[in-house]
Amino acid sequence: NLADLITQAHQGGALILADCDRIESAKYALECGADLVSTTLAGYTDEREQTTGPDLPVLREFAASAPGRVLAEGRFQDPEQVWAAMRAGAAGVVVGGSLNDPVKQTARFSAAATTQARRVGAVDIGGTWIRFAIAELSSGGEIEFTQFEKTPIPKDRAERLAWIEDRCTQHQIDRLGISAGGLVDPHSATVTRAKDFIPRHQGTTFRFRGVEVFAINDGLASAWGQACSRQFAGARTAVLALGTGVGSGFVDGWNLVCRDHMWPPEINDMRFDELGTIEEAVGGLFLDGGKSEAARIRAASAAKYAITIMQNVWAPDHVVICGGVGLSDWMRAALEPEFDNLVFLDAEVDGGLIGAASLALWPPRNIWP
Repeated sequence: NLADLITQAHQGGALILADCDRIESAKYALECGADLVSTTLAGYTDEREQTTGPDLPVLREFAASAPGRVLAEGRFQDPEQVWAAMRAGAAGVVVGGSLNDPVKQTARFSAAATTQARRVGAVDIGGTWIRFAIAELSSGGEIEFTQFEKTPIPKDRAERLAWIEDRCTQHQIDRLGISAGGLVDPHSATVTRAKDFIPRHQGTTFRFRGVEVFAINDGLASAWGQACSRQFAGARTAVLALGTGVGSGFVDGWNLVCRDHMWPPEINDMRFDELGTIEEAVGGLFLDGGKSEAARIRAASAAKYAITIMQNVWAPDHVVICGGVGLSDWMRAALEPEFDNLVFLDAEVDGGLIGAASLALWPPRNIWP
């Protein structure tokens, strides 16, 4: 057994390092007399889901149980990750393939330069319309849309799913990006939480025969789409979508910033004034087309408040404004003089479809490794 094995090794003058996959394994190894434990196997057994980079949460658990006796190992690629591991309590960091495996490193860099598909389907599901288009990459690497279709959002969930599946079948789509309102689990492609803007939206699962689906919240998708554009690639890019509702998202480099389980930033539900939330002040569902001057003034103030929050929290290089309300003449006139890093998306460009297409063309590596 392990305790006897460690005792015998100690009698021979050796130190014992135990490669572990979870905190229970580490504690057991230490109880058996191991001198050091390492996070080597975290993510490589069925006990723990593999993280995109190093598993820092499990490292913190190890370090709390055995201060000064933990090595961090597994998927370390950047000096910043080593720094984070040392701050999280590691006594040292084991870096293997990033230093001595040119095949692995070539594959990593090649993956960043390669698009897995050049023709995908894109679907944007909003509170008013559902849109579909085929997205193809031009010779210059820009997204070009064909076969654009839209229809008023069907109230029946089965009808919405059938509409999407019919287009995938008709156009022989085997890879599909979906931008949808609500909280969307990207791994099951299921809407786990949603408001009633879209009837019976919560619980919807986007699964179609023979189609690989990449689905997330619409605000996050819009942010990813802009971050993949030639104009904003590599920048800290925030998006504020002011349409039927209010959506937002932020991308830093190649990472889509979000909370656990792909929870989108809930700027829309932040209290704005005594009458309600930001969304209830500026969302098109509540604005009645901006016919009232008082409503327009309140909506513009709510939009400025949302942008200020985004600026203060994320410090983005750019804030991209999109959506029917956001691109209206009166809203643009109210916002432009207040901020020097706003970019208004061309009204002819559908930010939701660009986001959906970008998900399928270049899936965010921190969601779909």
